Amino acid sequence: MSTIDQGPKTSEKEFISEVQRFLSANGYIQQDECHFDGDNDERADVELVLVTSRWPAEMPGALLLEAKSHHSKDSPNTINKAFGQLLKETNKSLVTRAQREHCLGLLIPIDGATWTDPKGESINRGSGIDYYRTGFQRIDADVFAGFGRLVNARYVLAFSVLNQYLEVFNWDAFHVGNQPLARLTAQ
Repeated sequence: MSTIDQGPKTSEKEFISEVQRFLSANGYIQQDECHFDGDNDERADVELVLVTSRWPAEMPGALLLEAKSHHSKDSPNTINKAFGQLLKETNKSLVTRAQREHCLGLLIPIDGATWTDPKGESINRGSGIDYYRTGFQRIDADVFAGFGRLVNARYVLAFSVLNQYLEVFNWDAFHVGNQPLARLTAQ
């Protein structure tokens, strides 16, 4: 398990807004062609059109991401929900998806969080990377990889709101504990 900074609880909407600010401010995306307004019948939580020269060479032109956060009391459910949401994304067909090479992925927070729930109970969550990796490792590696191939999920992106960087993991490599393909930082 890694040592990670702890911050306040961040809602999924706030988390997505922070990711948008970071990617836009640092020239990693084509802002006018992206979507950061959450999931609906036609769009993923986050849809990125990449400035491909700023990302690892193997990356496609677009990423359709399901955002999940372990900053909630029912966070164990987010591990299972991620798979259902990715499966639902395969049924959405916007023209923009047909126009670009794209794939699916997950967007998770790196930062831990500590907060007090309405009943006065202190809740502490460590690293999002450790949290989701541990949860996903309960799934057989071949099944996890097979699901990724089935829905074209190829990446896990992990963002630190506190330290302003984004780590890009290969789908299969994230499951087995490998290091990220890249770390995107503020420029």
